[in-house]
Amino acid sequence: MATLKSHRPSRRMRVSPTSRPMESCRLELRELLSANGLEVEELAAPVATTTPQVLSSRAVTNEDQQRWNQVQAAKGTAPQPADFPLGSTFFLSSRPSATKTIYLDFNGHTTSGTLWNSQSNNNQPFTQTAYSVDGDANAFSDLELENIQNIWQRVAEDFAPFDVNVTTQQPSDIGDLINSGGGDSRWGVRVVIGSTFAPYASAGGVAYLTSFNYNTDTPALVFEDNLGNGDVKFTAEATTHEVGHSLGLSHDGRTSPAEEYYGGQGSGATGWAPIMGVGYYQPVVQWSRGEYTNPSQTQDDLNIITTSNGFGYRADDASNTTVGSPLLSGGVTFNGVRQISQPGVIEQNTDVDFFSFVANGAVNLQATGAGGFNRDSNLDILLEVYDSFGNRVAVSNPGNSINAGISANLPAGTYYLKVDGVGAGRASDVGYSDYGSLGQYTITGTVNTNGSATIYGQAYNDINADGTLNGADIVLANRQIYVDANNNGL
Repeated sequence: MATLKSHRPSRRMRVSPTSRPMESCRLELRELLSANGLEVEELAAPVATTTPQVLSSRAVTNEDQQRWNQVQAAKGTAPQPADFPLGSTFFLSSRPSATKTIYLDFNGHTTSGTLWNSQSNNNQPFTQTAYSVDGDANAFSDLELENIQNIWQRVAEDFAPFDVNVTTQQPSDIGDLINSGGGDSRWGVRVVIGSTFAPYASAGGVAYLTSFNYNTDTPALVFEDNLGNGDVKFTAEATTHEVGHSLGLSHDGRTSPAEEYYGGQGSGATGWAPIMGVGYYQPVVQWSRGEYTNPSQTQDDLNIITTSNGFGYRADDASNTTVGSPLLSGGVTFNGVRQISQPGVIEQNTDVDFFSFVANGAVNLQATGAGGFNRDSNLDILLEVYDSFGNRVAVSNPGNSINAGISANLPAGTYYLKVDGVGAGRASDVGYSDYGSLGQYTITGTVNTNGSATIYGQAYNDINADGTLNGADIVLANRQIYVDANNNGL
């Protein structure tokens, strides 16, 4: 979960071109790849006179925006407020104990001494202004701070399975972004999220392939101006995509029809796209290995990420079997009803998490992806409940949702809740496999432990059938809501 530190004033920083010494760059075979934008296939060969080849591609279009708006309208999703105090915006870390870092730099940055400078800017430094949606590059508005938090949460979710820290806090030691070789165990990549860099002005973002492991502070660049004016969804997708390039991943496209970026398949809450394609208008955007029809490549994203960059998967946080499974965590127990609040992570597609609980009566549990932040999740959740004899007594995996919920009336005993990441439909058709169904989840709800309980609430006739008391709904007065645990009607 996020680590929050002390407040920093909401002022944009400017980095002087002389604040860091120019660093020497080795001329090697490199690739520069973009997030649904400009692409440079060969940036430099061993000969210094090699001229990179530049290919153009689109950034976010009006059609992208319209399609995403339609998805949001169908889901009934409202704009998300910040989950943390605005003063904490630049002190968010997803995994502060990790030695590898993905630094999301919204503050404005001057890049110098990198391949960007030597290959694209006549060896001169260049400055990108800070993230801004209101045209004021000197101070962050509350909306911009909220957006930054939401972008961070989405990117952090994409990297939740891995032992890497996604942070908005500038490292105190720039060496934490540079792989100096030898015994160096701390390095990573900066992602500058701000104004465009002129040579790639029509791109959504650009990055050097494998630059996560460079011996210079060579950032990935993400251009808000070409991403719906810094739209949270678009900017987050482009950011993860560019970091993917820095980790060694290429584009996910199709051979027929021929396209550089595959926009995905399916619709609704389970509409899917690959991260290294274009996920601007699908809610489920995952790491991929090209299991869809006619992929342009079958690169194993997860294997490359975890074997080529100095970090692997994070440690498993729960038992894979009922043996040794931790007790579902929760808060107070009132009138025999225990409140549940259990975080967790599905780190690998071979991982399942088991939790134990004691019940005697009504059990109501909901599992929500993205760590309960109500953001689009990479994890499609299957929930199952088993009794102490190994019999499955309840299951939930809705076809129209990636979240899951179980409501059951259980006799007294010990039970085990199983959480699994699954696919939906067929990857070769309009679905996806469990390959990239990874990430954070939160289990909430109640467990009755004494066989009877009163559930406090308000009874009403849901006239418009939307599950919420509003509009023309009719409140039913003098009604008591309860769970009839012993089924005697009283």
